[in-house]
Amino acid sequence: MNIFGIRLRSTLFFLTVFSLVILLPLVASADPLDIWTPRTSGTSAALIGATYGNGTFVAVGTSGTILTSPDGITWTSRTSG
Repeated sequence: MNIFGIRLRSTLFFLTVFSLVILLPLVASADPLDIWTPRTSGTSAALIGATYGNGTFVAVGTSGTILTSPDGITWTSRTSG
């Protein structure tokens, strides 16, 4: 094998190791908030705000729409008191 072949192989090896050691952890540690899954709320009203507290998601919308959910998947329509 000539010198060029050895240099090419060692360069490819270095790049592979570099990719696995340096770049892979950056990809593997993506922020969980970067991944969103669409869910159906069960209302046709436009939702304009949402919050979370005390184990409950609350979404509010137009026409007095109020929705609550314990898990962000199953939503229950509520009325204001």
